[in-house]
Parts: sequence; structure tokens; C-alpha cells
Amino acid sequence: MTIPTQNEPEGRIPGTVSPGDALREAPLPTGAGESRGWGRGWAAAFETLLLGLILIGVAFRFSWSNWNQDADLHPDEYGLTSTLSHLSVPASFADYINTRLSPLSPYQKYDLQGNPTELGPDNRMRWGQWPIILVRVTAEWSDNSGYRDLRLWGRSLSALADTLGLLFIFLIGARLYGRRVGLLAAALSALAVMQIQQSHFMTSDNFALLFSTAAMYCAVRAAEPLARRAFLAWDWLWYALFGIAFGMAVASRVNLALLAAEIVIAGVVALAREGRLRTLRLTEAAGLLTRLVLAGALSLIVFRLTQPMSFRATSGDTTLLTLHLNSDWTESMAVASNESRGIGGGPPGEQWTNRPAVVFPWVNMVLWGLGLPLGLAAWAGMALAGACGGTGSPPARLTFTFDRSGNRDSYTSDVRGLNLTILTASLPCLVARGHPRRLLSVEQSPA
Repeated sequence: MTIPTQNEPEGRIPGTVSPGDALREAPLPTGAGESRGWGRGWAAAFETLLLGLILIGVAFRFSWSNWNQDADLHPDEYGLTSTLSHLSVPASFADYINTRLSPLSPYQKYDLQGNPTELGPDNRMRWGQWPIILVRVTAEWSDNSGYRDLRLWGRSLSALADTLGLLFIFLIGARLYGRRVGLLAAALSALAVMQIQQSHFMTSDNFALLFSTAAMYCAVRAAEPLARRAFLAWDWLWYALFGIAFGMAVASRVNLALLAAEIVIAGVVALAREGRLRTLRLTEAAGLLTRLVLAGALSLIVFRLTQPMSFRATSGDTTLLTLHLNSDWTESMAVASNESRGIGGGPPGEQWTNRPAVVFPWVNMVLWGLGLPLGLAAWAGMALAGACGGTGSPPARLTFTFDRSGNRDSYTSDVRGLNLTILTASLPCLVARGHPRRLLSVEQSPA
């Protein structure tokens, strides 16, 4: 660890300036000192306004949850409600893990020889199992297991997941650029149309968004140089927490597996910010590799626990140590993949017929997901972060990487609501990055 010089405060690498410090230390216009008190008051009012906008966005998420007046209008939600109404909480952990008999499994049941005995409520379930488990278990605990109550309960949990996602968006923006930028990013995200809409559906999208943004925040913390940490153990903790959040994200939507690249990038960025990348020693490389292995191992364990029905023994009972993939699940994934690529048919894939792979989802996101002003500003911020990423600050590079990874499917024809939801949620951090310096420079503090 680098020892601070006489002119450097303890805990900072010599010659580096945090984004918040850059804002504070930037010269103010002539006469700014005379109006500093007025500026602080204006900044406090601005923060209060942002908090008010966030609360309005949260209220929108929980309002009018029975918008369909009990009619089955959303096809995905209708199918999921029907499936959930046939599931139940297992009596023990052994039953929870035992896929062939688990009452939480949407797939068909099997005897000890591996022969099918009973069809499941949805033998082609391709959604992540963790949101299904969370909704069904909490619905029984709260006595909301009836068909109507189950759907409304699931919508409430979806709204709660998106609200918690706003918290992590604030933490990401605050950690990278300061508290006020984090508030601005959360406010913009809170009022994004697509996120409010998704909060009114009992689907897996907002659950995946929550765990994805939690993983992003852990990667941001892991990318910080060691000199900013009070204890060396914190470095290991953020890698471990990333593995847990990432495992839950993939158990919500399996197509989020590429988020694993973020923790690798974070580790490299941390070394670069410490100035050790070009003179990397074997022990430092081994330390980074060990932390990455820790994150990977925990993500696999969490995925095994939160996506239990993806594993099934060919014969006999399935245990926690069973790693053989369930053929019902792999076949369902193959069907979903073919539908996304236009091979095979069905109503869910017809909307993508003869649609431009990049233009169509981009127009939908900018016009309807965010709205034209915020949508264009978000992509301008993304371009700015990408331009700064090459020669600018590591936070800009990291933020650009996070947003780009959330939109990875936009370059194919299988862009779906989840990827647009995650990108819609994270882009406001880049809008907030282009803040007015004078307005946001007072009393910046990392989260």
C-alpha cells in the first residue's frame, strides 16, 4: 500500500483526485465566495426536490396495482399466476432441493428410476426460479396464496424490488461522483416510464434488476484502490457480496450471466488506480485471482440454492451435491433461445419479426422507456462516459462498462423487456454525470 506523502491526506494515493474532490477543488467564478451561503441553500433545496421526485416515483410504483381490474390481460403474468397457484412451499430443505418431487418445481415429477409420473404446471418454464420462489413463499407466509391475491402480492414485490433498485442506483452514483449526483440519478430513474410500468407486472424483470444493480454497486466498491479502505478485509467482502448478488441475478434471468465480466474489470481497474498494473507482481496477481475465485464460487453456490429446479439426478433423489442439469430446464432454455432467434414461432416472438436488431429496441427505449428528453440525454451521457473511459477517470470507464453490459442483447434480435429495463434503470447515472458543476459541487460526500 502506498504511504501518503506530507501533502496527501491519509488514505489517498498521491497524485490522484477523486471525482468529488475535483468538483470541490474546481475554481469558482469571481464573487462566488460572497454567495456561498446562498449556494448552500440552493443546493439543499435542490436535494429536497430530488428526494421529493424519488418519493413520487416510489408512490407511482405502488399505486393502482389492480390496474386490470382482475382481468387476465398480461400474457406472461397470467401464465405465471396460473403456475404459482399450483405450487406450494416444501415441508423441508430436502424436499426443496429434490427436484423430482419438489412442490415448488413447475416441471414434471419423476419416480426413483427417473421415469415421468405427473406433468408439472409449466413444463416449459424458462423464467428464473428465484423470483418464483420469493413470490410463492412470501405469499403463503402473508396469506396471499389465492389466485387474485397472489397476483397482486407479486406486483407489490415487483414494485418493492424496483424501489430497492433505486437505492443501489443512488449508491452507485454517490460513490462514483458524489451524493447529489446519486440523488439526481435515482430521481431520473424513479420517474422513468418503463420502470414504473414493470412495477405493475408480476414478472421476473424487476427482481433481476435489483440483484443486478446490487452486483454493480459491489463491483464499484471492489474497483476502489486499497488506500481508500479502512480494513483490507473489505476488499474480500465486496468480491464475496458481488458473487452472492450475481448468483441471484442469474437465478432471476439466466441471460444476465455476462455481468460476471464486471467484477473482473473492477479488479483490473483497482490495480490501475493504484498504479500497480504495469509493475504487477506475482503475489498481487494471485491475490486478485483468489478474490475472483471467491466471487465465482459463491455465485455458483447461490445459483444452486436459488435455482434448484435446474438440477436433477437421472435416478434417485436430487441432493444439494447433485450437479446434473435438469433436461426439462435445458430443453426449455433451448426453446426460448430458438424463439428469440426466429427459429420456431409463438406469440411472444412475433413482435420481433422483420424488426431492425438495434434500431427497434433503441427507439422503444428512448421514446417510451425513458421519454425523448431523458432518453437522448441518457445516450449522450453514455457516449461521454465512453469517450472519457479511454483516457479519463476509472469511474467513467466503469460506468460505461456497466451500462453497455446491461444492453448486450440489443445487438441481436432477442432484445426483451429485461435488458431494456436494466439499461433504463442504469442510464440515468450517466445523465447525472453531466451535472452543472456549480449546482452539485457543494458538500459532496461519497456514500
